[in-house]
Amino acid sequence: MKKFQILRYLNKAKYFIFAFALIGSILVYYYAISHQSYTAKAIIEYNSKDATKGLTPKGDKIDVSKVYSSRVITNAISELDTSTTMESIRSRTKVTPVIPEEETAKKEAALAGGKEYSYFPTKYMISFTAYGNGKAGFARDVLDSVIQNYFAYYSEEYVDTNVLPSSADEVSSKQYDYIESAELIEKNVSDIIEYLQAKDKNYPNFRSSMTGYGFGDLVDLYNNIYNNSVPELYATILEGKYSRNIPLLLKKYQNRISDNQLSINSLDDKMAKLESLMGEYSGKTGESIKYNYQQNTENFILKDVYGGETKPHQNTTYDDLLKDYVSLDYNRRLAQIDNDYVNYILGIYGSSGNVVAETASEEQITQKISALSSQLKGLHKILEKTIEEYNSYQGAKNISCLTSINVSETLNVKLYIMLALIFFVFMGCIISAIFGRISDFIEYFIYTDRKTGLPNRARCDLLIERLSHEVLKDNFTIVCITLDNLELLSMEKGRGTGDMQLKAFGGILGETAENFGFIGYNGGKQFLGFFAECNEEQSELFAEALKDKVEYYNSSEDNQIFINYSLTFAETSKEHCYKIRDLIRRAIIKCSKEEHIVRQEEKDVSENEPENISKGEPENKTEVGETCSED
Repeated sequence: MKKFQILRYLNKAKYFIFAFALIGSILVYYYAISHQSYTAKAIIEYNSKDATKGLTPKGDKIDVSKVYSSRVITNAISELDTSTTMESIRSRTKVTPVIPEEETAKKEAALAGGKEYSYFPTKYMISFTAYGNGKAGFARDVLDSVIQNYFAYYSEEYVDTNVLPSSADEVSSKQYDYIESAELIEKNVSDIIEYLQAKDKNYPNFRSSMTGYGFGDLVDLYNNIYNNSVPELYATILEGKYSRNIPLLLKKYQNRISDNQLSINSLDDKMAKLESLMGEYSGKTGESIKYNYQQNTENFILKDVYGGETKPHQNTTYDDLLKDYVSLDYNRRLAQIDNDYVNYILGIYGSSGNVVAETASEEQITQKISALSSQLKGLHKILEKTIEEYNSYQGAKNISCLTSINVSETLNVKLYIMLALIFFVFMGCIISAIFGRISDFIEYFIYTDRKTGLPNRARCDLLIERLSHEVLKDNFTIVCITLDNLELLSMEKGRGTGDMQLKAFGGILGETAENFGFIGYNGGKQFLGFFAECNEEQSELFAEALKDKVEYYNSSEDNQIFINYSLTFAETSKEHCYKIRDLIRRAIIKCSKEEHIVRQEEKDVSENEPENISKGEPENKTEVGETCSED
């Protein structure tokens, strides 16, 4: 049986190994991409003053679950214009706190010591996972949209400043008299100036990139209207005593005085009660001071309690009462001032009777009010854009994205393919070796002759049958070899000796033909060789190699069995024969002629040397068949 030769099996099955590894790798590739997923990640940070306490700028508790709230996800889906459901995005969005290692160590130390520990993380990792091959871009777009919409939501809920509404649209309405329109304009401009002054005080360096204005610039613009345009409008109206309906105006202002007077009376009552309470409190405070102080002021009791240091400031009930009193007094003064103003207006219009402004003058006043209203509208649009950018600035200041969005594959497809290729090549080699060895066993038990160790006649018949269906190529050679003294040895020494000669010659023949082609035992004393690429020169080399090996075997001192053989060749181009059976027939005929010649020579030698002790062989033990390549 053939030796176990792994390289022979691999070389024979190289195409199978390649196909096996290729198919296996393709299957793994499709499996990997069908189970592929992409995770987009980004880290956000809350930067507000109380973020380390877990609070928003408005003092509410930070709720990171709002990242995947229905409002945020719905807006994100609307932006992306995708058919993905809200629940599928919410279920694949995760928010994980980023806790520094030192905080973890502090927590463990505190808990180990039985102490309380509290830490509010300000950094969170937001991730979104998209399933399916080629969804990396989708994962990035979804996460980007979710973060942007969450920032907008956070700014709107906890950071954004609302713009004061403009009354410019109302002042042109005919339901207001001219003087009332002027009052509305003055009140609206005054409120906006107060609002902008507070912003300018806190953010003096802010300037909008969209409008080019800062809060201080807007204050100047509104102050210009307040100090020039509004007084001019008042002067024009009052100078001409213009009104849409003087009796109705007078009635409104008289009612306004009455309302103010009711407010003043109510405020007076409240202030009187507060004065009484403060008087009682002052009396109690005096008694307390007499109790706490003795003859020597150094014996101040509370001084000992506070360790000689000044008592810390704290609001007392008296302070609250005083603040309330001041607030009431302020409101009373405002009501009184408004009454004085209304009385002044009544004094002007009350002396004009029922005179209504001329049409031309009315149109002039209406145009002035409309022009001022248009100017205020334009300013208000600038104010809205400035505040919008300010809110974005504040939003970025209070919450920001620390990292860009990074998308990673859950499965490294290239690595999987490489490992699969290595695995399937390895498995293909193992399978090839196993089946190659099984093939050796099958071939040995079915197609190997036990005596010679060479392929048997059945194996030769299979080869002949296969080659009989094709035209042989040039240099295809049939080798026919016969053992000339096999019958004689078997008769004289027994069949066992003949089997030993077959075994010895089979081993020599198989070793010699290994590099030339197939050679098998055709039964009896005949051997057939099938050499696909063997010209005349290569045939001679084979014959010489076989001759040398046989001579070496016959010359061995311990050898008692000598080998005589005849060898002939039949080559396609030389014989002009390209059919396998015809070519074999010619090789056998040649070999038969050669055998006949050898037998005749042996017979002559036997008659001339009757006492030859060759044991069925010539005395020199080196006689071998001669190569015959011609008829």
